[in-house]
Amino acid sequence: MKILLSGASGRVGTNLTKELLARGHQVRGMVFPGDPKADKLDAFDIEVVNVGLDDTEGIAKAARGVDAVVHTACVMSRPPTMEKFTYYDINTTGTMRLLQAVAEQGDRLHRFVHISSDTVYPMPSLLYAPVDEQHPRLPIKEYGMIKVLNEEMVEHYRREYGLKTTIIRPGAILAGEEIFNGWTAGIAAQQYREASVAQRGPLWHPEMAENAAKLDEAVKQRTDDPSELLVNYYDRDGNPWLWHRTDARDVVHGIIQALEEDGAVGETLNMHGPYAIPFSEGTAVLSDLLGLPVLDWEAPACWQYWADNSAAKSRVKYAPQHDFQRMVADAVALREGKETTIIPV
Repeated sequence: MKILLSGASGRVGTNLTKELLARGHQVRGMVFPGDPKADKLDAFDIEVVNVGLDDTEGIAKAARGVDAVVHTACVMSRPPTMEKFTYYDINTTGTMRLLQAVAEQGDRLHRFVHISSDTVYPMPSLLYAPVDEQHPRLPIKEYGMIKVLNEEMVEHYRREYGLKTTIIRPGAILAGEEIFNGWTAGIAAQQYREASVAQRGPLWHPEMAENAAKLDEAVKQRTDDPSELLVNYYDRDGNPWLWHRTDARDVVHGIIQALEEDGAVGETLNMHGPYAIPFSEGTAVLSDLLGLPVLDWEAPACWQYWADNSAAKSRVKYAPQHDFQRMVADAVALREGKETTIIPV
């Protein structure tokens, strides 16, 4: 197939480009003009088009003659200098431009795969875990709100034009050394702040603010640099905090399955890593690897974010392979200048 891939220079895009070419597909990679990461695509024999999501005519031209579309492009975090309306136009109206460009090809377009996000769920104030696709979409941040709107548009175009669509909800997609991030003291403060806004879910607790202040003080006593201190969080019953990390290569595998399996049509599917990683495992492994100290910390509530992949496994044979140990091993190999199967950010 000839596949239009938006966001071709991203962590998913480049790894997907490599895999699509290996499977004999042609790739038309869409990157925004002036993209500083566009040179990552120089290693591949693909057609590159410099088109932003705000370019209606350019998108229509890029979509001509393709057999499938994979839409990964987005602005995740709004830069301080970017107005909200611009952020909305790029991420939401941009998705509509891409859908409209292929709308009349509903009968012949093999698949439109849209990459959404688990931010459509109200993290960290989830109503239950593991999180399946039926969990209410109650986004807390504007990025999650935009992803909900995009999902609704994809569903609308499926109903009105007969597009064969699949929506994928990955979470915390990582490539290379990114797996080293997020195990330090800052993660608790971030989750506490977000839970305090919603004031619901398993992480909400009346002692939360007091506990966070004690944690800040404990960190200051241990180090002047919080990024140099790992924290092993658990609740008062000894239950470890958990969170799902997802290797970009597993997301690529999921996209390939969504393109090739008939059971993907019309589906919205979680696609995360093989298992949710306990903080006890993450901090122990990284402490041995990086030589960083670990602070064991009892929190008044337990944050356990893990996604249910069972729908993707049953409908499109999704089979994630990159567990925490493998991601870390590949990150170490990259740091040492060795070749791996992952293209880093």
